[in-house]
Amino acid sequence: MNIGFENETLEFKKTTGELKEGIISLSSMINKHNFGTLYFGVNNKGEVVGQDVSEETLRDVSKGIAENIKPQIFPIVEKVLIDNKDLIKVEVNGDETPYSAYGKYYIRTADEDRELSFSELKRIINEENNNDLFERKITEYKLDDLDNDAINKFKYNAIKAKRIPDENYDNIDLIKKLGLTDGEYLNNAGALLFSNKELLAVKMAVFATDEKITFLDQKIVEGNIINLLDIAEKYIYEHLNWKVEITSGPREEIPEIPIACIRELISNFFAHSVYNTRSYHEIDIHPTFISIYNPGTFASKYKPEDYVSDKLGSFIRNKLIAKALYLYNRIEQFGSGLNRVISLLEDNSIKYEFNNSDSGFKVVLYRNNNTIVSNQKELNLSKIEEIVLQIIKKNNYITTLEIANEIGKTQRTVMTIVKKLSNAGIIERVGSRKTGHWKVIMQK
Repeated sequence: MNIGFENETLEFKKTTGELKEGIISLSSMINKHNFGTLYFGVNNKGEVVGQDVSEETLRDVSKGIAENIKPQIFPIVEKVLIDNKDLIKVEVNGDETPYSAYGKYYIRTADEDRELSFSELKRIINEENNNDLFERKITEYKLDDLDNDAINKFKYNAIKAKRIPDENYDNIDLIKKLGLTDGEYLNNAGALLFSNKELLAVKMAVFATDEKITFLDQKIVEGNIINLLDIAEKYIYEHLNWKVEITSGPREEIPEIPIACIRELISNFFAHSVYNTRSYHEIDIHPTFISIYNPGTFASKYKPEDYVSDKLGSFIRNKLIAKALYLYNRIEQFGSGLNRVISLLEDNSIKYEFNNSDSGFKVVLYRNNNTIVSNQKELNLSKIEEIVLQIIKKNNYITTLEIANEIGKTQRTVMTIVKKLSNAGIIERVGSRKTGHWKVIMQK
């Protein structure tokens, strides 16, 4: 059986007799992508040949990695069965680059391990130091400025997900263990995650058309990352289209865009933002697409499109924040957020695109199941007719006079538009003109 080809995050060795070479490969993969996988019992063509595996063998592999890769990492070393043959699978990840193996530094290039030059090593160290400086910079906020409700929520979810032990944590001790303090003061990462000073803001809006002209709803919410995560997710959920599937079991409500994808995407945007700017995080909901924007350019040496075809490790801009969100169970796998988002989108046939600029990074998700928008296209509605329809959808008790005031048109114009929508079977009036309301009819 063949299990594939070696690449920048995958290495094969025939036996543990090549343990040293395997350890070098692991260090080079972490330095390039922050994670890597190694199999013992597979030749360099990807053919499964098998490997004698005992508890002692597994311990020797784990010990060899722990003793010879610095800073120390904690690999997952396990016995696996493929094609009725025993193999050893080793998975590693780490964000404290650069890592050395046997005192030397390596980088992964295709399926080879190349020793780093002094200038390359210096560049990597400088990049890591610069990224670390902001998060660990001490703020004016003290431990008394912590949002204990947010910390308790964090603890509950982290313990439930089994990402921290089920212990009776003191809130301040936990924050210190997460590396978010210096003495009695919070560092930037700690303040952004758990401060009660509302240091961050998210701007959220629902627009009547695909242009940012007329909005149906607009909010700016301030808070810490832990609370803003929930607020941003809820806002999107409330404005998604849902369909109901009835099977032999209970009925199931399915959103047009997977919840797991939205959660992972929002969490990664908070993890990878540039926070020393005055820009907002921004969520814009349009009839045919949703855009999610974070300040700061895309946090990777690669282009976003490179993650579509290659399994690349995400560059983690804010490591303390990202680690906390992983423990909080908002990031599924540390260091692979964009890969997971892309996989979820493609599995659910969601069209997407990336927009990267000097000021920020935006992901656009196209809404496949918007039945009202489909009707608009079929009926060739004008922009103003689309706007009126979206306003009625938002508030079905609104009057034609209120609509006219909102869009800057006469009441007579609005009444003409409403009559057209009604005659087309898109809306209908339920009850009297004074006390009734509008019903939007979902046509297929």
